[in-house]
Amino acid sequence: MNLTESFMAIGLDHKQIVSFEELLISQVVQQEALTRLLVEKGLFIKGELLEMVRVVDREMKREEKGDDINLLQCFLPVLNILTFYWMV
Repeated sequence: MNLTESFMAIGLDHKQIVSFEELLISQVVQQEALTRLLVEKGLFIKGELLEMVRVVDREMKREEKGDDINLLQCFLPVLNILTFYWMV
């Protein structure tokens, strides 16, 4: 293998390619599992998590000011679902 070949992208099998929706769902499931585990272990409580989500949300909105697209808006439905879950 020459130097050029070593830097070339490796093609993916079509079975390895997932949609953005599948990727997002996978991330939400993993985050939810981790969050539940941390709450069960007593590392934080639901209220602390919700407050931190709000803090990070505000920080990200400040950082993205002036951008044409606010990427956080894409994730608000997921955030709303998680918030509802933690309120119940």
